[in-house]
Amino acid sequence: MTKLIHLLMVVLIMIFLAPAIFSQDDAKRDLYQKFTSAYNRGRDAKKLDPNLAQATNRDVYNQASKEAYQLAIEYVRRYPNDTDEIFSFQKKYIGDYEKWQKQMRKTQLAQYFSDKKYEEAFALGRQILIDEPNDLLTLYTLARGGLFVATGGNDNYNSATIQYAKSAVQLTEAGMALDGISKDETLGVLHYAIGVATLKTAPADALAALLQVATQPNTSRNDPQVFYLLAIAYQSVDYEKLSEAYNTQCRAEPKLLNTEPCKALADRLNGVIDRIADSYARAVALSGSLPQYANAKTEWINSLTDFYKYRHAGKADGLNDFIAGALARPMP
Repeated sequence: MTKLIHLLMVVLIMIFLAPAIFSQDDAKRDLYQKFTSAYNRGRDAKKLDPNLAQATNRDVYNQASKEAYQLAIEYVRRYPNDTDEIFSFQKKYIGDYEKWQKQMRKTQLAQYFSDKKYEEAFALGRQILIDEPNDLLTLYTLARGGLFVATGGNDNYNSATIQYAKSAVQLTEAGMALDGISKDETLGVLHYAIGVATLKTAPADALAALLQVATQPNTSRNDPQVFYLLAIAYQSVDYEKLSEAYNTQCRAEPKLLNTEPCKALADRLNGVIDRIADSYARAVALSGSLPQYANAKTEWINSLTDFYKYRHAGKADGLNDFIAGALARPMP
């Protein structure tokens, strides 16, 4: 009798639980079918237009992929203990989708800079770095974008550019690398960005950064503006102070000109002037006949002429040869 009662109790429990079990299976099946439907819509849009060149297909693919991702998240949340292929596939889909989304954001970041939407670019860059603070590609893209913005005369993003470029330099020096870009090329762009962004506020930092660009193997050193900015940095950091000191301490008292302190000061001043003249000469030589540098080239030649004359008894003899040989001689 006791065994019969026990058996009846088990049967009753199964009867009561059966609707819940079948309901769960139905819900599980329904959720998976919704995922499959969304997944297939996205797949079909991609088959129809592999590069998603058409806006309609791109919208269908993006919406379907997002829907499938959300359904996969829900499935994994509801049935975390499953070990079958369906569960594994949806786990993989979640990872692939998130990786794709991260890449899409970086593509969008580059597009914002291309479209000159700088506010949107830096805002998106900040969001990406919250999730991936050491993402070299994002830091590099922001630094390079900031470089172009700053060379165009917009200083609004200089502080951010400096921060991102310095972080990228640290990661690059530590061994991290960008696909398809050498370490020297990466550092050339990053130091160039630092040089431009710090020129007004920290010229000594700019001088150090621009010297890195000018003396290391990279294509950035072929940009005439690197050497123009280098000349400006030399003037801000060394020339102005030395020139003022020499004028007030030595020229103001002609009898002191031949003293050892004034001779030493004159040597230092002349050395800086030689570096400034060399930088201007390189900028002029690199600009060649490029139309975008036509106006700047005239100004560079005028500045170069003044410094050159100072070192050649007020004469410009040999200046053309000095310019012509600029790129062949080592930097002073």
